[in-house]
Amino acid sequence: MTAEIGKTRYGCNLQGALSTLEAVEAVVPIIHGTAGLGIQSFAANKSGNGIVGSINGYSVPSTNMYEKQIVFGGGSRLREQIKNTVRVIEGQLYVVLSGVESEMISDDVVAMTQEITDQGYAAAYYKAPGFRGHARTGYEEVVAVLLDQIAGKAPKQERETKSVNIFGIIPQQDLYWQGNLREIQRIMGSLGVKTNRLFGDGEDWQSWQSVPAAALNVVVSKWGVKAAENLRSTYGTPYVFIENPGLGPDTDNFVEIVGEQLGISKNVVDNFLYSEKKKFDYVIRQFAEYYYSYDFRRKISVIGEESKVIRYGEFLKKYLGMQIKTAVITDYEGDSQEQQPVKSLEKIISDIVYSDDTERIEEKLGPDNEIIFGSELEAGAAARLNAELFVIGNPQNRELAVSGVDIGYAGAIALIEKISRIGRGI
Repeated sequence: MTAEIGKTRYGCNLQGALSTLEAVEAVVPIIHGTAGLGIQSFAANKSGNGIVGSINGYSVPSTNMYEKQIVFGGGSRLREQIKNTVRVIEGQLYVVLSGVESEMISDDVVAMTQEITDQGYAAAYYKAPGFRGHARTGYEEVVAVLLDQIAGKAPKQERETKSVNIFGIIPQQDLYWQGNLREIQRIMGSLGVKTNRLFGDGEDWQSWQSVPAAALNVVVSKWGVKAAENLRSTYGTPYVFIENPGLGPDTDNFVEIVGEQLGISKNVVDNFLYSEKKKFDYVIRQFAEYYYSYDFRRKISVIGEESKVIRYGEFLKKYLGMQIKTAVITDYEGDSQEQQPVKSLEKIISDIVYSDDTERIEEKLGPDNEIIFGSELEAGAAARLNAELFVIGNPQNRELAVSGVDIGYAGAIALIEKISRIGRGI
């Protein structure tokens, strides 16, 4: 079934792939497409996530195809751009991304990439026309490309018994991707576990080459499952899929599962969780007066990616007593009418909608909503319903989210602080 989608919140396949590559230092993307593809991605990302990586926006190499290349083929232009790029920009890996136009005329991106490989450079390609999927598809597929690059090529390494790779947090698409990766790293570090974040500050191609050495792959959204399956079949690395890493005490399950998988002493896990709970309880005691004075038991709707909706929904209902009227999942695949909610979602809400169409989402939000947890695209619905808008995802332009977090006990404390402002009308 086909239908129009108005004001979609996700970019195209190429934007997702480009955003992912930009978050790995010393990996150089090369766009083979028309002028402006890189700039569009840059403009979409910069308002909420800052400028990530040393190669981004105006500095991303591009063939900037025009009519001549589209009519007669752009292979020679791509060859020229690749040669100029490796001459000017030093990188550990070069990745060619082909856009809609170059794919429609069937430019031989494979052959052009092979030419640079034959010259001794580490290079790969990913066919990323927008019609092949959205930004999350771009993340999923370009991660597969990066993993293929290390297969059989990475230096042989001994398996580190207490180390993990993290998959499923999408750079520049998830609002708090940087802070969440660091928070998981902090949690794991407290258990004596080394964490390979793969994206963000200090993560480069060498980080990816150490992926096979991890004892466990930790997947925190469905978009990381494909990578984990790949690594299990290639290297025999087990993985755990925990779609809800949790906020506050809900984090305990995540920590206990990873600890058990890695053989971490139960005393170590329990001591860490006890210290986290003490901090959380201290904050809750301070928040209690506000909670009762301003009555935070509000009627709400939560809109966003499945893992985020589960995480926020469980915490807000269980610990703040909020009543969830509607949950809207925006990162589904296939027909919206054929989706089956996961059990953890059905436990907290009965009215579950699958849609990425802003107009349809607004139609589903009832008049009794007091707070809408979503993105800037829900601003119109919030105004119409006279409800507060609490932004938890992109697109947004209210804050520069470079260290914010919405995972773990730290994420729960940050969420409580922000919610208290809404309750007092600040």
